[in-house]
Amino acid sequence: MSENKPSVEQVALSHLLDNAYEEFKLSIHSASARFVLWGSFRDAADLKQHYFAAKNKKFLLDGRRSAKSFSPSDSTLKEVVELGAAEAEAYVDWVREQNGQPILREMLVSYCTVFENCLKNVALVFLLANKKNQGLRGQVFVPGDEFRKALHSIQDRWRAAGSAEKSRAEQFFDSNIQTVNVDCSRFQFLPMSAPEWSTCRAAYQARNALVHQLGRPFETLEIDGTPLPAGWEIQLTPAQLLAVQRSFEKILWPLDPLNQL
Repeated sequence: MSENKPSVEQVALSHLLDNAYEEFKLSIHSASARFVLWGSFRDAADLKQHYFAAKNKKFLLDGRRSAKSFSPSDSTLKEVVELGAAEAEAYVDWVREQNGQPILREMLVSYCTVFENCLKNVALVFLLANKKNQGLRGQVFVPGDEFRKALHSIQDRWRAAGSAEKSRAEQFFDSNIQTVNVDCSRFQFLPMSAPEWSTCRAAYQARNALVHQLGRPFETLEIDGTPLPAGWEIQLTPAQLLAVQRSFEKILWPLDPLNQL
């Protein structure tokens, strides 16, 4: 019988790091794009026309072919798009009645999630690099069990982070990225006293209020100079969302691969 050998992950740490940053940037842009796309929405009919035109399937709407002539996949696509367009119209009508707040709140929660994911991925890369004492050059070979343990360790550290003075993101960044920086000359992060971290802290407190406290913060928060009063339902502005986005981007900007060109 052949002996079972433990699996080994071949990991290019610099590639993992670049991917983590790219995913952060594109996901942040995705949240911003949704705000613009929803704002430009007209009605369900217009959405269906644009969708089928983009897919080169105008025949599903223009009546030149009978439904019996559609392929099963085209019939399914038409049904899905018609349902989705109707649901989109109902959603946008509700958002407009709420003065855009649902989208702005979703954006804030999305920004915090994207930022959190990037921090965890970067911390994982730094943890592996420091364990292998290799920096970010070349490839490292990590046994599968060790890789999974590293992933679990990062999750545990995230859950354990946070205090009355610092948000979970702040403390996690400080302990697992800033103080264990694998290349201080390359990654010159902002000091923890930078104003961007104040915006980060308020963003996470607002996010927690939206997710866990019926949208009402326990204490007055401030983002972009505008207060979010304690006990009141959070009302956000596009300027506040832009301030959060720019703060997150500035904190993680040293990881941008373009900085190394």
